[in-house]
Amino acid sequence: MLDLLKHPLTDGVEYFHPVSDTIFIPWSKPRGARFFSFTVVGGGGGGSAGASGAIGTNRRGGSGGGSGTITSGIFPAHTLPNMLYFRPGLGGIPGVPSAGGGGTGASSVIATCPSTSATDFILLAAGGTGGGAGSGGSPGGASTTSNHAKSVWGTWNSLAGQGGTAGGNGIAGTGITYNSQCIMGGTGGGGASNTNVGQSGGSVAKTGSDEYIFAIAASAAGVNGTGSLCRLTPLFATGGTGAGGSGLGTGGTGGNGQYGSGGGGGGAGVTGGPGGRGGDGLIIASWW
Repeated sequence: MLDLLKHPLTDGVEYFHPVSDTIFIPWSKPRGARFFSFTVVGGGGGGSAGASGAIGTNRRGGSGGGSGTITSGIFPAHTLPNMLYFRPGLGGIPGVPSAGGGGTGASSVIATCPSTSATDFILLAAGGTGGGAGSGGSPGGASTTSNHAKSVWGTWNSLAGQGGTAGGNGIAGTGITYNSQCIMGGTGGGGASNTNVGQSGGSVAKTGSDEYIFAIAASAAGVNGTGSLCRLTPLFATGGTGAGGSGLGTGGTGGNGQYGSGGGGGGAGVTGGPGGRGGDGLIIASWW
């Protein structure tokens, strides 16, 4: 094969980010490699907006979006065609006060041709759903062979994402704890109480002492949520955190997700704050 793209001839790694939900990125298989490893991350769901309501009433914060699926596989070079097509999925749009719910993240796929058919898919990772009114977004579900028929060419595994957490109804948003997944859901936004006290958004707690796992403190009343803390090596991304609510004004904006994580919920207020955007999906290709 003519290697017109001049890939390295030995080992290497490349990262692919979405262009749109319909555009496939063509990729020529590097010469000289004997095995290929792929990690596919679905887009994260957007956080929902915080509720708007009158002074003297309990108002609910927006909920965090769910994170996308993580599907990975190893394939011998001789099983793969010379050209593959990558389509990383976009993250879900954030909810806005006029139409509260967050959008669902798009699936990410590796295919043998630009196709929407599972019969042409090598690997697929579903997107997480957006946060709703009073409930966090659902995680992307683990894939099966019916989702990507050509995965039988190699050895693969698929892990469901992590759900987002709910916004607080007159109370603080619900936090989230690292659960051994490297991609996390977004946390809930803070509510506003009937005594007009703004509440904090949900925090991110870590377990263990691994230095690549991040914790994020809760956002105080009326303060915007924190955007996802993330890294590529090793792959890890928190969700966006929920914003603080405001008893007498406008709730904060939920934090944006990264790398398939969920967006944070907006804070409640007289005017609710918008949610955070879900993190875009990601495809990592490596070879040796």
